[in-house]
Amino acid sequence: MIKILAVDMDDTCLDSKNRISSKTLEALKMAAAAGIEVVPTTVRALSCLPHQLRGVDFIRYVITSNGAQITDLKTNQTVYQSLIPMDTVCEVLERRREYGIVATIHVSNEVMIQGLFSTLIGRLSYGRDTAGVLYRK
Repeated sequence: MIKILAVDMDDTCLDSKNRISSKTLEALKMAAAAGIEVVPTTVRALSCLPHQLRGVDFIRYVITSNGAQITDLKTNQTVYQSLIPMDTVCEVLERRREYGIVATIHVSNEVMIQGLFSTLIGRLSYGRDTAGVLYRK
């Protein structure tokens, strides 16, 4: 018996415009009706969860930030979280400059993207509502 369906969002359930088709949404709803816990799973931060999944009554949990956080959407409580220590984050952000690497980080359920070009790409990738915040340092 299947008890959980952790389903990837990007390039699996979402189309190129970050939308879930009614057919896919219906299939997920059918799985939930069969007693299977449907859990959207994404590399995205919680704030970038597709709007179609917010408030859907059959989805309770979501795995975000590439598996670093599990949130109960009904209570808005964090069930699990695995954070990178702040000193490590600061070191990585400093060292990335040496190699010309653009940084995209998740902070407090938001996405922070370094650089104007990357922010514009984020807007195209995640849609206007879920675009990252410009991060400069």
